[in-house]
Amino acid sequence: MTQEQLRKKLERQFKKYPDCVFPEDVSKMLRLGINTVYHMLKGNLISCYLVTNKYHVAKQDVIDFVLASGYTECISPTDQRKEIQKYCAKEPRTASEISSILGVSNQYCRKVLLAPMCREKMLESYVSSGNDRFKGVVLYRYKKQQPGRGSKK
Repeated sequence: MTQEQLRKKLERQFKKYPDCVFPEDVSKMLRLGINTVYHMLKGNLISCYLVTNKYHVAKQDVIDFVLASGYTECISPTDQRKEIQKYCAKEPRTASEISSILGVSNQYCRKVLLAPMCREKMLESYVSSGNDRFKGVVLYRYKKQQPGRGSKK
């Protein structure tokens, strides 16, 4: 699918939204959590304007973000997170390795996928200190969830 075909598809998909949307709308459009959307806006991943302490986003900027990040050419963020968990379960990986496997940009991978997963304790990040090729590089590994209190065995 060409960029132009993808743009038209997204314009049809987002037709019900006004030309200027708010973070809540962006969250629905991209099927991301509201906190993730705010991190993206604050990190300038999506162009926006701050008017009277409220973010305003042009619908076209959301479409541009999708096209630039490769977001739709891959899988949904939820499925991307599952892929990351599987990929990092065997051995620690760098953000570059993860982004290339998913086919997304490094910036999108770090800010939208990896950072929230680390905050939610799904992944563990650390700087490699070994004598291998990853010395001084941030690595990510899957952190198996421990059963919570009161859960059935």
